[in-house]
Amino acid sequence: MKNILFIEDDPILGPLYESQLKNAGYAVNRATDGEAGLSALQSARPDLIMLDIVLPKISGVELLQMFRTTPEVQDIPVIVFTNSFKQEVIQQVERIGARRILTKSKFVPRDVLQIIDEVLNGNAGGATPQETAKAASEAEHHTLEMQLNALLSQCRKTMAEVSHETGNDFRVPRLRSLRTAVRQLTGCAAALDLKTHAYFSEALEALLADLTEQPDRITASSLRTISQSVDFLFEQFDPARAYSAGAETEFSVLIVDDDAISRRAIQASLGRIKQAGTECGTVWKAIDQAKSQGFDLIFLDVDMPEVKGDELCSTIRKTSGNAKTPVIFVTSHTDLQTRAKSTLSGGTDFIGKPFHFMELAVKSLLHVLRRRLH
Repeated sequence: MKNILFIEDDPILGPLYESQLKNAGYAVNRATDGEAGLSALQSARPDLIMLDIVLPKISGVELLQMFRTTPEVQDIPVIVFTNSFKQEVIQQVERIGARRILTKSKFVPRDVLQIIDEVLNGNAGGATPQETAKAASEAEHHTLEMQLNALLSQCRKTMAEVSHETGNDFRVPRLRSLRTAVRQLTGCAAALDLKTHAYFSEALEALLADLTEQPDRITASSLRTISQSVDFLFEQFDPARAYSAGAETEFSVLIVDDDAISRRAIQASLGRIKQAGTECGTVWKAIDQAKSQGFDLIFLDVDMPEVKGDELCSTIRKTSGNAKTPVIFVTSHTDLQTRAKSTLSGGTDFIGKPFHFMELAVKSLLHVLRRRLH
């Protein structure tokens, strides 16, 4: 019997994976923090290590570095779980020497069992241990749904607490709690095969990670985006729906800004979710583009030199393909008057300059998915 050391602190995914692995015929030793994982490795040599990157006490990256620089265990294959939007972490663990890198939003237990079998036994097809593992029972499935609902309620409650705070000394601890809940939500939604929920919550978790690690980047705009995202997840959850909204499929974006640097910043933000936009540096080019095709999303600068953004938005709304396209104003003005003008002209939302790249990426996903799901 092959032995697996499973280092994972998630109170929902941890027991689920442990159960599935045991049903597939593996001996499993689960540790819930980095120190416990290191201690378990020192007491018994496993055939495989499954390692979450975000862990208390010692991070997954630090553990992987220890594994790869310790002669006695450096040959043990390590499968790493991480966030698909944290490209710098993915590149780092690739360099250190992870055998496989998986994201919780994309892999359900049956997929992970297949990969484990390939790593341990070289089976790329045919009969595999997961074929003998028990499928999740109706009771287990129902439990996951209840846990997901509880996490969504917890996220909403925590975000309400954040909204009532006025300083980062109070906000940051609550945003960290929110990040933990959203990370658990990603795994829970993926286990239920709710791919859209899992993908979007993983993007939100990446934004929360960036902001809690760099609190000086927390703005009124980013807090508003987080609040909108939590509401979206809460309102859209329905276990009876499969959510095949194409979260990772390509969508068309029109970027209208006379400043080339701003356009490049929006493109870089869209790149975080593997998307790209059509750039327009003038109002007239933007109108021509809007007349020629319908877009899934439009970004408009408020302060265009020829025509103001709200006037341009009204014009774009009259084109046949963009009457209902989400329009996000990009502006340094976040006062009530600017927001009111944006809404009256047909704008859907706004994002403040300077914006955080991951914030714009999350806001883009939010509006495209909301429209597709409706």
